[in-house]
Amino acid sequence: MNGKSKRRKAKADGEVEDQSAGARHLAGELARRAFSGAPSARVANCKRQNLGVASLAAPLAGRVLAVLVVGLMLSAAFAAEPAAKPADETATRIFDTCQSPEKYEAEQVVAGKGWEAVPEDALAHEFKGDVALCNSHLTVILGRRQDAGAAIFTKRADRKVSSAEVRPAALKGLSPVGKPALRIVENSGGAVKVSATCPAGIGHRMEIAYRLVTGQPALEIQPGEGVASVVVSEVSCWHVVADYFGDDVAYYWESLPPRLPVDNMVIGLRPGFPLIMLLGSFGAQGIRVPQEGKNNPFGMNWQAPATKQKSMWVAVVEYPAPSPVTWFDSKQSPGALQWSAPFGAKWRGDLVPKNAACQSTTAEDLADKIKACASLEKGWVFLVYPLDRTRATPLDVFTPMDIMRNTLGVGPCQYVLDAEGLSGGEAATPAFVMDWVEKQLKKKKVDADEARERLKAMTEHVGRTHARIKKYADFAEEVNVRLTAGTPAAKPSADEAAAMEKLRATVADMKASAEAGLAATVPDKVTKPADEIAGLVGKDDAAAKAAGPVAEVRAVGAAEDRALAKCRMATRWLRCQCLDIAEGDVARKAPALAELAKKIEARAGEMLQGK
Repeated sequence: MNGKSKRRKAKADGEVEDQSAGARHLAGELARRAFSGAPSARVANCKRQNLGVASLAAPLAGRVLAVLVVGLMLSAAFAAEPAAKPADETATRIFDTCQSPEKYEAEQVVAGKGWEAVPEDALAHEFKGDVALCNSHLTVILGRRQDAGAAIFTKRADRKVSSAEVRPAALKGLSPVGKPALRIVENSGGAVKVSATCPAGIGHRMEIAYRLVTGQPALEIQPGEGVASVVVSEVSCWHVVADYFGDDVAYYWESLPPRLPVDNMVIGLRPGFPLIMLLGSFGAQGIRVPQEGKNNPFGMNWQAPATKQKSMWVAVVEYPAPSPVTWFDSKQSPGALQWSAPFGAKWRGDLVPKNAACQSTTAEDLADKIKACASLEKGWVFLVYPLDRTRATPLDVFTPMDIMRNTLGVGPCQYVLDAEGLSGGEAATPAFVMDWVEKQLKKKKVDADEARERLKAMTEHVGRTHARIKKYADFAEEVNVRLTAGTPAAKPSADEAAAMEKLRATVADMKASAEAGLAATVPDKVTKPADEIAGLVGKDDAAAKAAGPVAEVRAVGAAEDRALAKCRMATRWLRCQCLDIAEGDVARKAPALAELAKKIEARAGEMLQGK
């Protein structure tokens, strides 16, 4: 072969290599877009917000095409290459780290140097090192700890350390001994699952399983035998119990109480860091906040009660710069109170005044509300974070409500309705029915019988909700009577008096919320506009004339949503406070108050179960 021929061959080989590398890059990008998020959840969410499934038709069709293209390109680009951890992992995989260092650095985890891929579908594997579960958002390391814990890393190499760590806490009397035995339970491109089992005393063991699925930034945790609770260590400085329809509960790390009134999720926020979430059905106990971490601002723990084979999830969500999580406070000058949304979303603003409860808003004029804080008394904080998606939210961005729907399987509205035992579901709520009415009237193709049936179901739903709010008002009065009867004749200690004052304040808040809701949701307030809407069906100018009645019905729906949410949050707070009294130092000093707290806690539990 002459020199020119060699040069042509070298050039051709280089072009082939470049094309192969380009194919791999393009395939990875297409796969990332194809698997990012959960299309079914996005479609369901669009239905709830009336965004229209058609708005997603083109992106979803593109994803299907992308998946087909990816299959062809990956088979060509990777056929001759050995299994290794690529920098941009799209499918979900299991890796053997082939080492067990004392501590993993984020850069080391992202690179995965020296790791060996466990072949897909293989369930029998002798691990030389630790186990790594990987998808396009997270890498989870387990096996290095003696307590069967796991460390969660994002794909950001500059994070230095893990963003969150999970460990099971054994039942009382049990103590895990030695490193866990690891077993692959599931190993496919769509999901991987590994169980960890530790000896925990003679004849006892502690089991826990971790599961990761494609395209989701959430680790599923499945507690097993011997696990009493799951402890999540994370790096947030703000801890928020989000209430979609009411006011959030927001605490800075320095003022965290021993227990948070978490029903299904708690959010950890810190500007410039991932958003952390713990999700599940936590029932009566809420989430404990072990107080030994109070001297460490960015090493707080959430301790969630565990039920065997009942899943909970830890989500770690990265966002592109600038950070969507931020806060403003009274130390800043008025000119510094400037905010603009870094991307389209439903944004939550939490105003935390000095010595007062959090006031939440999702108003579109959030920037103006932040500026208005300059006139408030010193000591306020205004916290901002993305709560839910809108039509303008990028498809590859996850909001807390996305995570909730993708893990718990329901949105905030349906979750509350199910918890409160309100039959009819989301389809009978004023917001849902009015959305349907407006769309049908604009089309001028309304089925009169269907319209009347929907409006009737909505009116009945408002009546049931009104009755439920009345039960909360009655419960508040019942607790007030118990507290009055349980007040000691002798002067109480300072701790006892403070505990009683907290209970009274919580009950007063519940009563005020219930009374406001009852006044705003009288069934007659929705019956009249519903009848007006029904009478407009079939008329040419129905859409314009229905605007007023529709707005009236929406106002009633918003009022009942808020009242129900605030009453439920107050009841959860009451339950947490009673548990703290019954299990804390106050119980030893005031046993009578502890007994009273136990009785109120039991009644609060019945209320939360819809009784």
